[in-house]
Amino acid sequence: MKTVRFEKDGAIGSIVLANPPFNRIDSTYAANLLDAVHQASESGIRVLVIRAEGPNFSFGGEVREWPGKDINWFRTFVAEVNQSYRAIEALRVPTLASVQGIAMGGGFELALACDLIIAAEDAVFQNVEVTTGMLPIAGGSLPILAALERCEWLYSGTGCPPWKVSSSVLCRISFRPTDLRKRQAPWRAIWRPAPLGLMALCEHY
Repeated sequence: MKTVRFEKDGAIGSIVLANPPFNRIDSTYAANLLDAVHQASESGIRVLVIRAEGPNFSFGGEVREWPGKDINWFRTFVAEVNQSYRAIEALRVPTLASVQGIAMGGGFELALACDLIIAAEDAVFQNVEVTTGMLPIAGGSLPILAALERCEWLYSGTGCPPWKVSSSVLCRISFRPTDLRKRQAPWRAIWRPAPLGLMALCEHY
């Protein structure tokens, strides 16, 4: 069974991370995500929501697969993940990441690939790669640095709550976890007839 799937509800599309509770990025993730993005691009939707099943958005890379892999395997893995995220950025419809729980590493970068992030109050965003001496491998620091003059948590590897991300002009709104799906509704209603409305909303909020 695929761990990433595409769903359509009228003009609203959803890409769902379907490997709870951690929704880790394994060796099949990039191909499944890219396939879901292609389905979205051909579906006629007006807006795309990226969300996750379970208590967490994504813990990032499935590091248990990595031991014994050579450098060429890892380079290919990183390239494929990047390709899938750039495909999201290239979509001609507004994209929204709906985040609850942990959004770590590549999971955080998936959210950053979207035009807008809404988050539950229990959400934690973390560039965990820096704790191992690496930079984020899927462009995670670039969208933040484009919006911020200073962001100490980006380089410390510590978790960042949504209120702090919001104050950093990255995450626009935060809600209680139980309200997260309900709170998507007004945004969906606005975007359904006019996806360009997202651009005005991003400027306003």
